[in-house]
Amino acid sequence: MNHGLISNLKTALQHSLPGMGAHQQLMPERKAIEDLEFSQLKPKLSAVLVLLYPKNGQWHIVYIKRSTYPGVHSGQISFPGGKMEPSDSSLADTALREAEEEIGVSSKDVQLLGKLSDLYVPPSNFLIKPYVGVIERGQLFRPEPKEVSMVIELQLDYFFQAEKLVKRKWPVNSKLQREVKGYSYQEHLIWGATGMITHELVEVLKGFR
Repeated sequence: MNHGLISNLKTALQHSLPGMGAHQQLMPERKAIEDLEFSQLKPKLSAVLVLLYPKNGQWHIVYIKRSTYPGVHSGQISFPGGKMEPSDSSLADTALREAEEEIGVSSKDVQLLGKLSDLYVPPSNFLIKPYVGVIERGQLFRPEPKEVSMVIELQLDYFFQAEKLVKRKWPVNSKLQREVKGYSYQEHLIWGATGMITHELVEVLKGFR
């Protein structure tokens, strides 16, 4: 297993990131985050944890499939995460707390490497800060059934295989389907904000893998 990948990733996250360029490859009509009027939008602050960990000699990344509920992100593939709460001292704490609540990852076991670019999600009015963390040993996840219907573990190498980034008709809410771009995995599609965060990570990793 390449432990140098983690060191290189930590270094890369401290420098200029692909940001909008990576995001627009999945959703080209997006406005640059600098052009958004946050004073008018008043977005809800949130954070997700992009968690890497070793399994069977390979680095993996974990996703969750959200349970069905009355909301715009019902049933979608996402990273562990959620809205900042008053008890959180920072958005990094939000990401760690949510990961512990949703998939049973102890925050004391996670080493934060840095963060990817902020991302605004218009349908839910969330401003997401994606934190990248690592656990240096294998992990047994304990999903919280009210929030998580499935845990999905993918090798990082999966995203560098041919034809994983696809366009397809997909339900974007309970009433509408449209053509979206994302990463295909079995019957799932990693698209929207999660797809864009994933794609930025992939672009960062291309620099040294």
